[in-house]
Amino acid sequence: DLPQAIAVANAGDCIALAGGTYQGGQLPDGVSLLGAGAARSTVTGSGAQVLHVAGGEGALIRGVKITGTGQGLVVEQARQLRVEQVWIAGVSDIGVQVFDAQQITLANVHIDGVAALQAGYEGVGVFSVRGVGVVLERVLVERAEGSAVMTRDGDLQVISSVLRDNAGYGIVASCATCVGNPAAVVPQVRIQDNLVERHLGVGILLRAVDAVVTGNRVAFTGAY
Repeated sequence: DLPQAIAVANAGDCIALAGGTYQGGQLPDGVSLLGAGAARSTVTGSGAQVLHVAGGEGALIRGVKITGTGQGLVVEQARQLRVEQVWIAGVSDIGVQVFDAQQITLANVHIDGVAALQAGYEGVGVFSVRGVGVVLERVLVERAEGSAVMTRDGDLQVISSVLRDNAGYGIVASCATCVGNPAAVVPQVRIQDNLVERHLGVGILLRAVDAVVTGNRVAFTGAY
C-alpha cells in the first residue's frame, strides 16, 4: 500500500512498487519512488494532485504511470529531483508543475491529454514557475488542451523533445519580473533539437528571457 509506505519513509529511502494500481499522495522529503514500468505500475488519485513532492533533495521518480482527476505531478521547493520513464495521462490542468524548485530533470517522460478544467491553468503539459536548472530531455507532450511547455520567471532547457497536437502554444518562456526592472535576474533558456508541430498557437514564444534557440523543427503552428 503506497500511502502506508509513505507514512513510514524517511529521507534517502526508496519505495519500490510492483505491478498494480496505487493511491497517490505526498512523498516525504528525499524519498524516491521506483515502479515496475509505466505499463505496469499506476499511481492514481482524485484530489488536487495525484503525486506531490514538497521539499527534499536527490530523489528519483521512475517507471510509473500517473493518472487521475487532479494535476499529475507537483514539485515544490525540491532540489536535484529526477523524473524518468514516467507516463502522465488523463490528468487535469497541469501535467507536471514545478514551483520554486532547483535542478529538476524530466527525461523520457510522456505527457498525454491534459484537460483544462480550472481557470488560469488551461491544460498545460509542463508549467514551471521560478525554477532554477529545470531540464526537459526527450519529453513527449501531446494532446493537451492548453500549451505544451510554459516557464515563468525561471530557467529552462528543452532538449530533443517532441511537442505536438496541443491546443495552445508549443513553448512559452517569459519573465514578468524583468519588464521595467533592470536589476532583475534574467532567466536562461535553451531550446535545442526539438520537434514542435501542429499547435493552434505559435510554436515558440519568448518574452524578456536570455535564450538560445537552435536545431528545432517548428511546423504547422498557428499565430495567436
